[in-house]
Amino acid sequence: MLTTLKKLLKAIIPESFLRKYYPYRWQLHNCLVLAREYNQLESMQKWQCLDKSGAPLAWITYPCLEYLESLDFSHKQILEWGGGYSSLYWGERAESVVSIESDKKWHASICPKVLPHNAMYLKTQIHAADAANDYARFPLGLGKKFDVIVIDGGDIDGINTRLPCAKVALELLNTSAPQGAMIIVDNADWHSGVTRFLRESGLIQVDFSGFGPINCYTWSTSIFLTRNFAFMPKLLKQPLYSKDALHFEYDKE
Repeated sequence: MLTTLKKLLKAIIPESFLRKYYPYRWQLHNCLVLAREYNQLESMQKWQCLDKSGAPLAWITYPCLEYLESLDFSHKQILEWGGGYSSLYWGERAESVVSIESDKKWHASICPKVLPHNAMYLKTQIHAADAANDYARFPLGLGKKFDVIVIDGGDIDGINTRLPCAKVALELLNTSAPQGAMIIVDNADWHSGVTRFLRESGLIQVDFSGFGPINCYTWSTSIFLTRNFAFMPKLLKQPLYSKDALHFEYDKE
């Protein structure tokens, strides 16, 4: 019935009108993909970073999330400054996750949801005299290296924490791992000092700009790779198809 109706409309409606109509239809389709398939609408309604199935997402751009979803983190050690739904996201994918959060209420909200093999610490001072109480320097006392380090923390007492965290991150990054390592910086377009510092330290910068959960604007999440980076893909295919991709395979062996 629907197919017959479409044919009838095509026969009645002038081709010139259809050429003008279809771009609006495609634009609406794109909006629906973002709202439904990427689940951005629900994330805005609930102010929670969730995918279509209700699973937690990191609050980074969708293009970056899709790239990360193609990689195998099952044996990786993760450190993140700025805990939250990202702590739950990484907790389902990595071998272990250490999260450092500065907001007491947010820490109290998320900490009970963190998986038992992971850890979430509350550190509310920056540039503290004692490293054990310092937001940026605390993980230096953990005695371990990390394969993935996420820099996504907020200000403390009006002091931006990201550059101090980036400097510590270079000391903690597991650069000698056979598959290399990465640092992820969210809102990288707002932190050019951090991105320049990491580039000048010899890391390779790859930017992922676009929409993401909750926000009504685009932004950039950047990944900084060691020169020997070679994380294994989760599947043989890489990249994976995105949410609304056309599924073609022209050169499959």
